[in-house]
Amino acid sequence: MNSKESMLSQSSTFLENSEVEPRDLRTALSADGHEEDKLILRRKRSNVSELSKIISGIRDDHEIDNSEYEAYKCPVVEETLLAQLDQVSKNITQNSGPQSLQEEASLPEDEPSSDHPIDGGFAFWQAFLAMLVVFLTWGANAAFGVFLNLYLHNQLFKSATMYDFALMGGLVVALANILCPFTVIMVKIFGQTWVLIAGIVIQTVGYLLAAECKQFWQLFLCQGVMVGLSFALIFIPGTLVIPTWFDKHLATAMGIAVSGAGLGGLVFSFILNKIISITGDQKWALRAAGLINLVISVFATIFMRVRNKKKLDYKETLSFEFLINALRVVFDVKIFKSYALVLTALWFGIVLMGYVIILYSMAPYATSEGLTAKQSANVLAVLNALQVVGRPAIGRLGDFLGRNNTSLLICCYAGILLLAFWLNAKDYVSIMVLAALVGAPAGVGSTMAQSMGRDVLKFDGVPYKLPAAWSGMNIVVAFFALPAEVIALKLKKGTTAGSYRNAQIFTACAFFFGAIILVVNREWLVRQTLKNRRQMFAANLYAGRTSYLKSEDAEHKLTAEEVEALELRIKRYDRLLSMTPIYFIVRAFYPIRV
Repeated sequence: MNSKESMLSQSSTFLENSEVEPRDLRTALSADGHEEDKLILRRKRSNVSELSKIISGIRDDHEIDNSEYEAYKCPVVEETLLAQLDQVSKNITQNSGPQSLQEEASLPEDEPSSDHPIDGGFAFWQAFLAMLVVFLTWGANAAFGVFLNLYLHNQLFKSATMYDFALMGGLVVALANILCPFTVIMVKIFGQTWVLIAGIVIQTVGYLLAAECKQFWQLFLCQGVMVGLSFALIFIPGTLVIPTWFDKHLATAMGIAVSGAGLGGLVFSFILNKIISITGDQKWALRAAGLINLVISVFATIFMRVRNKKKLDYKETLSFEFLINALRVVFDVKIFKSYALVLTALWFGIVLMGYVIILYSMAPYATSEGLTAKQSANVLAVLNALQVVGRPAIGRLGDFLGRNNTSLLICCYAGILLLAFWLNAKDYVSIMVLAALVGAPAGVGSTMAQSMGRDVLKFDGVPYKLPAAWSGMNIVVAFFALPAEVIALKLKKGTTAGSYRNAQIFTACAFFFGAIILVVNREWLVRQTLKNRRQMFAANLYAGRTSYLKSEDAEHKLTAEEVEALELRIKRYDRLLSMTPIYFIVRAFYPIRV
């Protein structure tokens, strides 16, 4: 069924629910003698309650949601970003100067080649390799709580305070986010392999040197700055490879790659804690992390490659023109004139701050409640294990229910869970159950922020500027991630049981505040959705009425009932779009997919 037939079917359904009597079509002559078409409206008095009309209208919008489901699915940011940077390169090659990138920009069509097929077995092998690089970066960072627990409860660096260690952990996340857009440009300039090699060298040296550090400032530079810098250089090339290999199963492939973050946290938590328990300090744990990352990263680098790989023309990619145009693609401050995009970035920063606190504080909290180091590491492992299935599931749920809707529900769930459960979780079993329940939804910001940003850009008419929005949001979120654990430790009172109470309340409030932001953002999204639908049906009404009066245009002919249904629909949208406080609240909670 095409969109026209679907619209007519929905209009007829709406008409039946509204109990409207069909109008008579009559012809009258105007005063100047020319024939003029007029519609004489007659409406039957209806006994249908106002509530029934509202329910019918909501059901009508749900039918539209279902018809638009495939179009609602959001492409990943890496696909859009690659398309735009490839267009920059193409423009320079053709000496045509920078051109406007259109919304329908897509990856260049593959030239006939003997390379492995799209969406094939080799493509999923590449997705597995991408999962490994995420496993070694965000996965290893997810186990930082093991180190933090050790640093906080053992005076290994007497000149450092607990805030110094917390800041070091936040710095890794902040640097990795800030450097993401710059790393993308480096991949386009130097190629995937050289960027990966640079990241592997920096990361390995950082971990190995951290094991030899005697002063905290040395540890800060090695385990903080160098490791944080290497993360962006390692995981970005992996995620950029995936869009070149997938079409129909792109979302699935990205889900496989993202699952590496939780899987890495699970594995590294067990390994590092075991080494620390045997040796009594962090030195061999850091060496093990460095060597594990070195071996697996080299393996991934050897076998990872883009599809139909072409030799880079450094004369082109190192040109000033390419660099300037690439920066224009990745950075565009003007897009943040949209307050909805600002709200999305703010929400991302706040919920990621809550996530970092949960990730870094769960093991130290468990220790403060009397659990052993092994038990605390087990709690952290379970927390990360649930992310393996939780993140892809959240993405799928967002496609089905709406990304803003899903994020709003998860923020409320996390806030309630933290207040009701975390404050009362005191023993090993209850803390373990808490980790299992909060593990999956805690990373909702990282899972949903990109696609939510695109939803805003789509309504603003510039979805092709998603890379710029992605870069801007990464920079914004870095300023929230950096002090996250510092804030948690500042709120901590003492070292005994119950010392994390204020930090727990703050974390729950972060998710609740994120939910409030999404309510405001949702009103904007619903308003834009209803505006678009009103415009669509107004255009169909105009075309249908004109065709109805012109009997020779039988293909697009609308019946009087269908014309009436369209007019009622438009009237309902006009009422919903009223700029009053009451209808602001109505739109904020209007049950459609956004």
